[in-house]
Amino acid sequence: MDSRPWPCFVIDEGSKMLNLSKQVQSHRDVRDSQIELLRIIAMVMMLILHANFLGARAPEHTDFLVNAPRAWEQMILEALCIVAVDTFVLISGWYGIQFKKRRLAGFLFQVWFFTFVLYFVSLYFDPELPPTPRFAAHLVIMDPYWFARSYLLLYLLSPMLNKMIEYLHRRCAKWNEGTPLLVVIALYALVQSIFGWYGNSPLWGAEGNSVFTFIFIYFVGRWLRLYGHRITHLPHWVYALTYFISCLAIAFMGGMAILHNNVDACFFWYKNTSLPVMVATISLFLFFQRLSFRSSRINKLAASCFAVYLFNCSPSLFELYKGLSNYFLTLSSQQQVLCCAVVLISTYFFAAVLLDQLRIFLWNKIDKNLCSKL
Repeated sequence: MDSRPWPCFVIDEGSKMLNLSKQVQSHRDVRDSQIELLRIIAMVMMLILHANFLGARAPEHTDFLVNAPRAWEQMILEALCIVAVDTFVLISGWYGIQFKKRRLAGFLFQVWFFTFVLYFVSLYFDPELPPTPRFAAHLVIMDPYWFARSYLLLYLLSPMLNKMIEYLHRRCAKWNEGTPLLVVIALYALVQSIFGWYGNSPLWGAEGNSVFTFIFIYFVGRWLRLYGHRITHLPHWVYALTYFISCLAIAFMGGMAILHNNVDACFFWYKNTSLPVMVATISLFLFFQRLSFRSSRINKLAASCFAVYLFNCSPSLFELYKGLSNYFLTLSSQQQVLCCAVVLISTYFFAAVLLDQLRIFLWNKIDKNLCSKL
């Protein structure tokens, strides 16, 4: 029984969509370990993001004056890791989402399993947590997990999105292959940049944390897989260089904004809707996509990656994580900071993976006995 929580990385091997079935593999049967490794790295990046700007706080103008090297280190580290969220969604776009009720049920089960298990554990240690029906409803609708909620909407919309891609391919046959979808992506990028990146519209989420951003990234992933052959087969060094240049540009622009006492302009560059972030995301993904190897250990570990997010973002554990991160930054020795950060991130990561084994066991039992008709 497949224990994978994500309902997204499964493609119908026999699908004839767009007459491009040879480019679509069954990710369930043969997992690309290089992409599974990228998934693990992206989750570690997420933990670093939560420890850096959210936990230890973003550098301020005085930090650059007192200790400029450490301030720039924080800016660069945040820029290198800010691609984490977009990377997860881009992987979904690359493989495509095949809607299945059982996988939807598995996704919801995993979210609610971690939500309520961690809530009751936190309640044991902190009796002041509100055990009210209203707070329970707050947990059920995934308020602590914006990513899970936005991804759920993307998953529900995926049949319509896939039909739209197929329609563009068949109805616009006189165009060059992939051009109609590319036009849609370009127009979408323009609207998203105006209202999401620059305009900061609530509809697009404060930092691009909305299903609209996810839809855009999904389209980009589909276009790259189906039509972007000239882009996806460049030398590895091109992708690596583009990724690092994009990240350094983000860090430089953000740092200069802080030096000019413009914090809003700093975070402008670190949004999920930021074009440099999108470029860095695509470059990092294509670098790993060009690799090729198989590892059952990596595949098994990657199957619990989403659990790490759910574990880390559980309200009580998230506050503890941020508090410890902030404390570690006050340590005088750079070696101490690095050592403590590695221990903290590793502890959260592997604790989540271990807890997810219980979730996998329970879900396999439920899936076998109750979900056979879905």
